[in-house]
Amino acid sequence: MQKYLRLHNFRLDIGVNDVTGLTGLKIIDAVCKGELNSQKFASLRNGNCKK
Repeated sequence: MQKYLRLHNFRLDIGVNDVTGLTGLKIIDAVCKGELNSQKFASLRNGNCKK
């Protein structure tokens, strides 16, 4: 999945350690729905995500 995201210039692995974790999947879901606002992505962050 990470390779596919990089192919589309979406570097989620820089901000989240595990792209298939709770935070990563929430952000991917938001992108699939058309959301591009970084503030919205930050609000989707799980409490355990430190970055």
